[in-house]
Amino acid sequence: MTDPELRPRTKWKERFIHTWLRWERLFAKLYGIEEMPGSDMSMFRVSRRSYPGADLTLPDGSILHHGDPTAEIHFNNEYLMQVNRIASETRMGIAIIRGARTSFARLAKYILSNRKYDDVKAIWGITLLYRGADKFGFAFGEPYSWRSKLWLKLYLPILLRIFHPDGGKRLHQRSELLKPKMVYVSRGSFLDHFRSEQQKQ
Repeated sequence: MTDPELRPRTKWKERFIHTWLRWERLFAKLYGIEEMPGSDMSMFRVSRRSYPGADLTLPDGSILHHGDPTAEIHFNNEYLMQVNRIASETRMGIAIIRGARTSFARLAKYILSNRKYDDVKAIWGITLLYRGADKFGFAFGEPYSWRSKLWLKLYLPILLRIFHPDGGKRLHQRSELLKPKMVYVSRGSFLDHFRSEQQKQ
């Protein structure tokens, strides 16, 4: 029986998504992209990486230099695929907001508990889903190089078409969805935001 709460998918799309996710898991393993522990799936994965871009002023005024150690966040497409199957746009939006709040909290705990991230200067990532990142302390701007911007402009819309049921239609209706942004914040500011949120609870 089909769940009326979920959008249906064709068999060929199911097979394609299954193959894509297997490739992503292999890529993550090869490049040291880590899952964060927890009982449910997180919206993000994380990896330690030397910052590849030019010097960047972070929201707290500190400078991120080329080659500085950072934590790069990677959006978990398997998580997004599940959320985007929710038929109701309102329920989908609520699920994404809750998922982001929970996943950022898990990211903060993971960075605090994992010594390999003790010296990272910033946390950053590149995504089409940057709206609302400022609520978690992030600023956003252009990707760090024209090559990365070109590659992501080609790559990320493909993901949107694959993982979102109405991805192709949305790209035609809203061309701004084709513009990936880099989100970034200093390690200290991110953890301060997390501690502040904990105190409110």
